Amino acid sequence: LDFEAMYDEQYASSAPAPPAYGAQVFQNDAIEMDRYRAASQYNDYNQYAQNRQNAPAAAQFGNDAVYIGDDDANSVDENVAGAADVRPNAAAAYQGYHGNGPGPKLKHYKSASIAAIEEPRDTWASNPNSPKPTAGLSCLWVVIVLSIVAVFAMVATVDSWMINILIHMDAEGSYMWSMGWRNAAFSFLNNADENQVRTYPSVEAAKPYFPIPNSMLYLQNAGYLLIATALLALCAIAYILLVLCSRYNQHILLYINCCCCRIPQRASVYFAFDCIKLLCWAVTTYYLCLCVYALLETTFYLVSACPPGTLGCGAYPLPHFGFAALLVVSFSITCCAFSKVQNLDLKFNLKSMQLYYPENLRRAESRNCSLNLERLFTCVSAVKYIIITSFVMVVSFRDVGLLLLVFHNKSKSAGSTVVAYLQFQGLSNSHGVAPNMYLDECSENPFACSAGATTSLSVDPVQWDDASSGFETIAYAW
Repeated sequence: LDFEAMYDEQYASSAPAPPAYGAQVFQNDAIEMDRYRAASQYNDYNQYAQNRQNAPAAAQFGNDAVYIGDDDANSVDENVAGAADVRPNAAAAYQGYHGNGPGPKLKHYKSASIAAIEEPRDTWASNPNSPKPTAGLSCLWVVIVLSIVAVFAMVATVDSWMINILIHMDAEGSYMWSMGWRNAAFSFLNNADENQVRTYPSVEAAKPYFPIPNSMLYLQNAGYLLIATALLALCAIAYILLVLCSRYNQHILLYINCCCCRIPQRASVYFAFDCIKLLCWAVTTYYLCLCVYALLETTFYLVSACPPGTLGCGAYPLPHFGFAALLVVSFSITCCAFSKVQNLDLKFNLKSMQLYYPENLRRAESRNCSLNLERLFTCVSAVKYIIITSFVMVVSFRDVGLLLLVFHNKSKSAGSTVVAYLQFQGLSNSHGVAPNMYLDECSENPFACSAGATTSLSVDPVQWDDASSGFETIAYAW
């Protein structure tokens, strides 16, 4: 084989014999090098050395570091003798690199312009046409700050200020259930008409007439999901901050090194933001369901608690700042963060794989490789949705979420008012399987039930029609 043809005429006379390669191996390597050389926009070292003699001193070290070939400035050159004519101070560069005395003793030579370049990623980053590491980070900083503030605002709604249920009693004023992620607070808004005699003289006197036992059960399960979402969101934000700080301070592009793994920055930051968004949407949907169920349960008891002759009684849901914080996180990520993350780096595909994972490029482009990155990313996205959905179910579907039992009180439904009593079933059901929670509430709080809790009713099968004439009577039968 004519290995001398691989070297420039400057090195042909003094180059030692290269190691013996098989004919097929050498042919494959030559084809690969020709392919990279054809795709490169930069001259190799020898051509650069011939052209730089008439160039200014400041331009003598330019883009010769970008091309990755067998005879460019970043290649292995075991014959350093006689190279002083094209590489001045080469021996000093070798000696300074290893520091082991005078004379050329290195096997690997790097010109001054690429002394710090060790990876294709760094070579690409040195190109003036590559993206700026700090471009678009300002918007992401704002999104992160808003997300952190919103997460702490959600966590602060311990016993109130996530969702409010307003109970309007016409001239007597309004009461309100203010729900948090752990408990709920009952209060009076002190907006009754002047000289109006109130049916319930105090908040403590009115509270037994407006119970929400099933909504409290739903509230506690929603709280588990909210706290888990807050913790995971903070972890994801911490990772995003790590990536953004590395780009801002160290100007690191494309990927970060974690142990022995290379993690693409663009894809991983997008993945982290997407997980935060999906979890926040799950919590938002959960609290919207809670809002509807609490409204229906409050309306059920309001039919009996409304003062006689009053026509303006009603219940209304009012989301508060905790619910607004969920929307801030979701919409800021959806509307701002995603578009900025897409512009951070090159999209990971076969064309850019040589920058992310150059050692796998030849295998990915092989005819025998059946790798389809688009399908792979689609599978990863599907797995992400499955994991998040399973996480939501395991964390928050303990006593609610799987089944909804609706008992319609037709005897007191009038016009557009639908009086329905709701009960829930989940995975563990600590409250029991299809329990009679209406009677449980009546036993603990007789004021909430018009039929009373102390009177027991024995229902004969023949008397089911009579028992079904009212919700209270049929409740004792079921």
